[in-house]
Amino acid sequence: MQSEGPAQPSGVEHSPTRQTVVTQRSANLIILASCVAVAGVLFKADVFTPSGVTPTIGYCIVPLLAAQTGRRSFIVGMTGLCTVLTWVVFFLELPGAPAWMSAFERSMVTGVLWFSFVLVCQRMNALSALARQAEVLAELNRELSRSNQELDAFASVASHDIRGPLATTGMFASLLASRLVGKIDPDCGEWLSLIQSEVRRMHSIVENLLKYSRFDTDRSGIEECECEAILANVLDNLRADLIASGAEVIHDPLPRVTSDPVQLMVLFQNLIGNAIKYRSEAWPKIYLSVAAEQEGWKFSVQDNGIGIDLADRERIFDLFQRGQGSHTAKGSGIGLATCKKIAELHGGRIWVESALGNGSTFYFTIAKAKKNERAKSVTA
Repeated sequence: MQSEGPAQPSGVEHSPTRQTVVTQRSANLIILASCVAVAGVLFKADVFTPSGVTPTIGYCIVPLLAAQTGRRSFIVGMTGLCTVLTWVVFFLELPGAPAWMSAFERSMVTGVLWFSFVLVCQRMNALSALARQAEVLAELNRELSRSNQELDAFASVASHDIRGPLATTGMFASLLASRLVGKIDPDCGEWLSLIQSEVRRMHSIVENLLKYSRFDTDRSGIEECECEAILANVLDNLRADLIASGAEVIHDPLPRVTSDPVQLMVLFQNLIGNAIKYRSEAWPKIYLSVAAEQEGWKFSVQDNGIGIDLADRERIFDLFQRGQGSHTAKGSGIGLATCKKIAELHGGRIWVESALGNGSTFYFTIAKAKKNERAKSVTA
């Protein structure tokens, strides 16, 4: 067992706290002196002002100064002191103006003085409530960050643990299929082929889920990027599918946006890939357009595919949900959920306008990055 080394004196451990206390006391003494000085000056001005209580209006400044200490008892004491000083001069006034007028004016000043006290107390209560809410919000943010980290770790571990048995199952299914060639009936061969197909499908689902879970909410990868270049990469990735389906992709001139280029590429690829996958009997035609809006950019991906039923327009953006006419095509129901998450991470949203048999138009928006976000992404 290793020794811990010499212990530090207890005074060193608490020195920051003591320093804070000393600083606070010094500030309170300065505020106390300021309040007394202001009250003294106004008292003398009230005494030497003939038949007038105008200087006493300045007493309303004292509760505002006393509020800087954050101590309600001190504020009450200073407000009470100003009230006493206001009425002391009432008995020291030289004969001249009617007494009732001076009493009325000093009553008005007293009312304003204590009204200032009430406002100060309400402001202190509001600041305390805001401080408590900020503390709760900070704690919730810390808890959310911790939860996200745990979920990311869980997704990585779970995907690793699932992929192992899947690989083993797929390997033995392939061994059985190769070993039993010509020795089993066609039905058994079809079953083995089905097992291999489902293993590959499950492996794809696990990979897509892992990618979905790793999209981070801090958008730390945002930068100025060319949508033209991103789309070119997407079309290159989908080249085999485009050739096999005979799909035609046309697009308007695309802008330069501030976003995560990897996430934006995934969004484009999912939408264009779905347009190819869920095509009708006609040759697929895909049109991508964009329009500038006050808050950002509005993109659209239009196709002439099988379309989406009205009842499915919202549901298809949830995990593992697919439209009624999409079950004939292979898919995991994760792609559009990923698109929704990416759009939301970029301050936008995604929706679809479609009807069965009439194609679909997917819209998504990307908010313009604020200056501080852009500066953060550059310095990161």
